Amino acid sequence: MPALTPKQHDFYLENGHLIIEDALDDEDLQPVVDAMMETTESIAAQLMEDEKISSLMTNLPFETRLAKIFEAAGPDSGPAFGRSWRERKPEYFEILTNPKILDIAEAIVGPEVLAHPIFNTRPMIPGSPHVIVPWHQDCSYLDYDRVALQEIPAFWIPLVDVNTENGCLQVVPHSRNKGLVSYHQEDYSGTGFLEVDDEHLEDVQIDTCEMKKGSILLIDQMTFHQSQPNTSDTVRWSVDLRYQDARLPTGNEHEPGLLVRSASRPESVATVDDFLANRIEHSA
Repeated sequence: MPALTPKQHDFYLENGHLIIEDALDDEDLQPVVDAMMETTESIAAQLMEDEKISSLMTNLPFETRLAKIFEAAGPDSGPAFGRSWRERKPEYFEILTNPKILDIAEAIVGPEVLAHPIFNTRPMIPGSPHVIVPWHQDCSYLDYDRVALQEIPAFWIPLVDVNTENGCLQVVPHSRNKGLVSYHQEDYSGTGFLEVDDEHLEDVQIDTCEMKKGSILLIDQMTFHQSQPNTSDTVRWSVDLRYQDARLPTGNEHEPGLLVRSASRPESVATVDDFLANRIEHSA
């Protein structure tokens, strides 16, 4: 069975997004969950040492523990640890190079696959404005002139079920056809995200992407998309990965990508040691 059916591929190219249900299973995702739990443990230990919390809350599950830790530590505790984590851990290399994911990436970008340098592991804490990403295009964060004509799909992968209560994503179908539109840096979240100007959002169709754990949302680099607020009492955990043709520029030249699949240079495909050391010889 192909990674993408012709119908799925056509839908993605036409609409600029695609939800692939049941793409991954618990065996694929558990290493990432374990890595995030490890970081949560270190955050709890740091806050305990700083006397911001009185308990490590080890009895709480993955879905709620970090939220309860930050709630106990105070409103400024979460942003101090960053809104997204780009840690170099073996578990993140494992998800970046998961064959199921690479098969989908290859169906879009071709047989020379580079893992783009922008990848994130994200804990969306309930009620935090710092992690609500407004309407934007991924290409606005890149050197657009160098990437305008290529495919750089984002793979947004939730580690919990996501819905309108805990902050699922929304997309504007067909917005990829507009190219890069005007944008500004917002000043209300405390993060300074880039945001599409309001004039481009008038009378647009909005698709709300509620998803089950194990699904993947593909998003074209020019598609308008945003996250909704997390009004639940649980953390909306997710990772987002990006891939491109390894022979083309990344638009983010100060950070290396990783060659993760190659028909012509299989001996140059990155290893976990390359990832952990951030070795640039495997960049495009």
